[in-house]
Amino acid sequence: MRAASVANRSQRLRWLFDRRYATAGQLGARAFTANGSYTDAGGIVYHASFLRFAERGRSEWLRENGINNSDLLPGHGFHFVVRHIAIDYLTPGRLDDLLEVQTSVVDLGNASFTMQQNITRDGTAVASMKVVLVCINEAGKAVRIPDMLRAIL
Repeated sequence: MRAASVANRSQRLRWLFDRRYATAGQLGARAFTANGSYTDAGGIVYHASFLRFAERGRSEWLRENGINNSDLLPGHGFHFVVRHIAIDYLTPGRLDDLLEVQTSVVDLGNASFTMQQNITRDGTAVASMKVVLVCINEAGKAVRIPDMLRAIL
């Protein structure tokens, strides 16, 4: 029985990672396994771990759409910082859960944009969050999102 469970998990992981991600502004997804470093002693995913899953999901979504965070400041003179996050925890995540982080841009302002991120387990909502990111320059001042980035978002 255990071997079948592992095979099913491997098959689902391959499907999630092999599928093509949507274009910018649309839904992109990444899967992560909730290993022991993300859980408390009872095997429940610690609430702050969802922030780490979301950060990885956002970074991968940006990378899939041609934006490498490490290239922004030295190459273009700006980068992003999180200004606000609102999270609703809907059901517990547990040790060894395969969690999928779905990410999309839902609002685009002059210097900021908002992403909706949903974390699911086998199609069941685990957490939902809205994340506001601000574009800042090297001095830490908010700046207008450059046109090249605006086109991607």
